[in-house]
Amino acid sequence: MRITVIGLGYVGLVTSACLADLGHRITGVDTSEHRLDSLRAGKVPFHEPGLTPMVEAAIRDGRIVFSADSSSAVHEADIVIIAVGTHDGNGGWQTGTILRALGDVVPAMADDAVLMIRSTMPPGFVHQVGVIAHELRARHGRPAIAAM
Repeated sequence: MRITVIGLGYVGLVTSACLADLGHRITGVDTSEHRLDSLRAGKVPFHEPGLTPMVEAAIRDGRIVFSADSSSAVHEADIVIIAVGTHDGNGGWQTGTILRALGDVVPAMADDAVLMIRSTMPPGFVHQVGVIAHELRARHGRPAIAAM
């Protein structure tokens, strides 16, 4: 499968590497050019046992690529996983981060793609994601997508 992962922090990068290790073709997207440059060089920005060699192998074998362009990265993806930070570290939520990610990627997704959220969200916000995705698609004249 072609999978795009939006956000290459701990959750997004580990998810990307594991899916690439299973043979999927991954495009990892992040807004930090510094992080992207490091990852392209095979340098993982945190310690997780076994992650660095997994990322290096996926890069070498062409199963994972990194990009800053979320719109083009999701265009041909079968599954789009949003794994952006949503917690402010002080007990509060930053739903603006996930709203921006949804706004960037949902209109550009293929009509038969699946949207999956891999970010922690406040309980009341979870039920809004499908509605937000549907409204974003409709606003751009696109049919609804499956949300998991």
